[in-house]
Amino acid sequence: MPLPPKRALTAVIVTVEHQAAASTARMIESLRCLRLSCEVEVVIVQNGSRPNESEKLRSNCAPIGNVWVVESTTNRGYFGGVKLGLEWFRETQGELPEWVIVCNNDIRIEQPDFFDRLRLIDRRAFGVIAPRILSSQTSLDQNPFMVRRPSRWRVGELRFWLKSYHLALAHEKMSEWKKTGVSLKQKLFQSTPERAGSQPTAIYAPHGSFLIFSNQFFERGGFLDDGFFLFHEEIGVAETCRKVGLPIVYYPELYVHHEEHSSTGRRFTRSIYERQRRSFQHLTSKYLADLI
Repeated sequence: MPLPPKRALTAVIVTVEHQAAASTARMIESLRCLRLSCEVEVVIVQNGSRPNESEKLRSNCAPIGNVWVVESTTNRGYFGGVKLGLEWFRETQGELPEWVIVCNNDIRIEQPDFFDRLRLIDRRAFGVIAPRILSSQTSLDQNPFMVRRPSRWRVGELRFWLKSYHLALAHEKMSEWKKTGVSLKQKLFQSTPERAGSQPTAIYAPHGSFLIFSNQFFERGGFLDDGFFLFHEEIGVAETCRKVGLPIVYYPELYVHHEEHSSTGRRFTRSIYERQRRSFQHLTSKYLADLI
């Protein structure tokens, strides 16, 4: 693969694709219509996808000079895939731009001046920016993910439900019967009922589908923890920002759209339970030990 040209960048976008090339293509197409998109590099990490999908994606991206496809032979999970993409970018570019955007591949950016607005923000004042994320299912904003750090009680409650697969399954069934739609992950880590208003506001945790990291986050020793695989990454980011002394700010002036259909409707299987349980154990032992 040819190396990307050395030039001034506003941001690099790293997204992870796993057997969902159509969603990735829609995201890339949305970027082509934005002003200053020429100042943005896009790295797509194919997480254990089939060879024919890799070729199809490369073909779709060929006319666009700032989109790069990095292949992983195994599924590394969300942050694991992103880490691979950032490592590739650092090896080819040498340094990160002012902003690093980590996002799902089912995101669309349709705000024409999104990058104009981002370029005007002083990246030295932030660890992570959480924009408005408008859900295709509810039309509601998924940020702020959490306004405040979880309490000892809430951590203990989730710990109880994750003691066994049958308890966790019972919780999911009760949620369906009550038509609350509150999954086990949302039981502790869901968008807080309190809204942060229409002005930039410091919050505890951002929604993981679209994260805007300043390069200050990485320069101060922040990192993306791939020990979660698919669950609870948001809390890892929140606790890392607390450790390096950088705020996470809900910034509603920026907005994106989240097409959630590609990640919903799955049955609560034993494998999903095991991933949730292991991610929760990693979270509590590494970040929330003081709340156990």
